[in-house]
Amino acid sequence: MTTFAHLSDLHLGAFRDPALRAELLARFVAATDLILSAKVDFVIIAGDLFQVNIPEIATVTEVARQLRRLQDAKIRTYIIYGSHDYSPNHASMVDVLAGAGLYQKVVEGEFTTEEGGEPLLRLRPFRDVPTGVTLVGMSGRKTTLERRYFEHLDLPALEQLPGPKVFVFHSGITELRPVGIPESESVPSSLFPKGFDYYAGGHVHQRGVHGLHGAPMVYPGPLLGYDFRDLEAGALQPRGFYLVEIDQGRATPRFVPVPGRDTVVVRQDAEGLSAEAAAGALRAQLEATQVADRIVLVHVAGQLASGRTSDIPWLALQQQLRERGAFAVYVSRSQLRSTIVGRVSIGRSDSSHIEERVLAEYLDGPDPPAPTFRGDAGVSLARQLLEPLCAELQPGEAVAEGEDRKIEAAYQLLVSARDGAAGSPPQQRTLGDQETDSPHAGDEAGGEEE
Repeated sequence: MTTFAHLSDLHLGAFRDPALRAELLARFVAATDLILSAKVDFVIIAGDLFQVNIPEIATVTEVARQLRRLQDAKIRTYIIYGSHDYSPNHASMVDVLAGAGLYQKVVEGEFTTEEGGEPLLRLRPFRDVPTGVTLVGMSGRKTTLERRYFEHLDLPALEQLPGPKVFVFHSGITELRPVGIPESESVPSSLFPKGFDYYAGGHVHQRGVHGLHGAPMVYPGPLLGYDFRDLEAGALQPRGFYLVEIDQGRATPRFVPVPGRDTVVVRQDAEGLSAEAAAGALRAQLEATQVADRIVLVHVAGQLASGRTSDIPWLALQQQLRERGAFAVYVSRSQLRSTIVGRVSIGRSDSSHIEERVLAEYLDGPDPPAPTFRGDAGVSLARQLLEPLCAELQPGEAVAEGEDRKIEAAYQLLVSARDGAAGSPPQQRTLGDQETDSPHAGDEAGGEEE
């Protein structure tokens, strides 16, 4: 009998909030503890070990430490790329750790073309020597390019491999895709090879055991996730991984929950309320909620009858939660709307003129900004702000570093415009400053989804 652990979508290094990043790492450590105690033969990570291809060094250091613990216990680890940590030029930390011998990538193949035929993708099988299990992997890729690879798979070659065998992949399956995932971003089950004892899935963040070609096809889901929706789903369903036993060609998965801090969700329907009334109702809900040492998710939605969304004292509410001992606070207000922002008509024009017209009509609308940011000067400033905010990440730059760079550049533009209008020299500021008007202020409380 062979036993292994199946994890996926760890997204280590996700979240701007250091508390949430620490919680994510803590759950990975807890999962490693459980795997060690189970004394499995090997571990499969079905993609998205990291949130980005080049994560922060502190995250990599802890991950390497846990992988070393598994290696020291003679537990092998096998991995494929996910859509987040994949890099077409192998500039990924997944490759660095593989090169260091901390795990084995089970994704390798080449295209061959038979005379007069279509190109075929032949995947290399990897054998876990102590158990005799064969593993074959298909990585996830950006914009779901993996579907094209599936369409060219040499299925007969894979189906003829001796068992026991495991197929590792990072894709949604068309017939099983969750609501909200387009069919174009999934792979039909007909493109998967038959005859495998277990299909180790990743990419879909909803935990589930399904059937594929007569064998278990399993999505473990994340240990925590990387956004508000993942955190919210984790409050309703335990997060963890699967322990799998293969005995005489039959695979049996068993879910193992991983301990972590509790998550509480507070929802406020602001439909038809004034901004002041919505703030009062939300404050009352929060005061009646136990938040100590919990991840607190605040979800506010609806159309305000009056006032602006910014009239709700978000920072003060978050600060009160922290003072009451909340471990982390994450606010989602992307579905909150104000009647103040009117409809903008753009007519027919090229993208540059549309951009200018939208900005001009908004800046001259029913809720105009301060005089400094109105008129032609406001449009010019807005267009300048778009440049750093829309800039791509620099080579080798972590996402958090790129965001800090963009925010700092935008902040300096705003400060220069304000001080230039006031006739005073621009003020200098570094990312270490904690000013109340800093664009980081909303994130210091634990992050917001806009």
